[in-house]
Amino acid sequence: MNLQILASTGAFIGRYNGRNHRLFLSVADTILSDGFEFMMYDSWYDKINEIVSDFNEKGLKILTYHADKFIGQKIGVGGEENTNEAFSLFRKNCDMACKLGAKKVILHLWNGPVSDDNIDNNLNALGELLKISDSYGLLLVPENVVCRAGSPIEYIRVLADRYPTSHFTFDTKMAAFHCELESSLAGDYLSLWREKRIAHLHINDYNGTYKDWDNLKTRHIGEGNIDFENFFGFLSSVGYEGTATLECSSMDESGKIYPEKMSESILKVRRLAEKS
Repeated sequence: MNLQILASTGAFIGRYNGRNHRLFLSVADTILSDGFEFMMYDSWYDKINEIVSDFNEKGLKILTYHADKFIGQKIGVGGEENTNEAFSLFRKNCDMACKLGAKKVILHLWNGPVSDDNIDNNLNALGELLKISDSYGLLLVPENVVCRAGSPIEYIRVLADRYPTSHFTFDTKMAAFHCELESSLAGDYLSLWREKRIAHLHINDYNGTYKDWDNLKTRHIGEGNIDFENFFGFLSSVGYEGTATLECSSMDESGKIYPEKMSESILKVRRLAEKS
């Protein structure tokens, strides 16, 4: 299987280490990935030029860009002011993605405490978001983000039907959280894979049960109960060839980062892809 395996910068940069992007840059060369997914934080808008300059100077291969998660939350809250602000922020994210060289933009179309409580706001917004991403030459791939009320994969199917040009990100952990990993690969959802509507993957393990909020953590491969051999066998059967990002948290609560831990998971995924 031809699979580009990426590592998320968000696995190394977070609140534990003050979101210091230079900590990641100091170890990026040691990570055994085919490139990286850049994770944008809402506290970085006044540092965009600095961060872009630092990343480009390092010469990293940024293939995908994860937009600010609060964009989807503002859309969910709704109202003209919040919606317009969300679209404005998304434009800034797309501009930054282009400057970093990314080709795909991952988005939490719904997110945060509001989650999918007002899901029509989120579903209706995709049309304008697609226009914005298209204007920047980027492929927008909304993710099957966990929900409080409904089913992430069902929302993805609804969006796919409503917006024929849309493509999506599939996250193994988020599907497992809803106990819908297996069902997402069959039945009404199989066409999403066969028609290449799933254009990006997030590969993370999960060690909880149905909607086990205390276990909603991006775990390394082998630290949970997901059957990755079966999953990669499925990917091979539908001819998936694209990008896959590991978001597995690789820092501790003191902020120390562990690039070797990420590389171990990357090698496991690479072996699974080669075996399938």
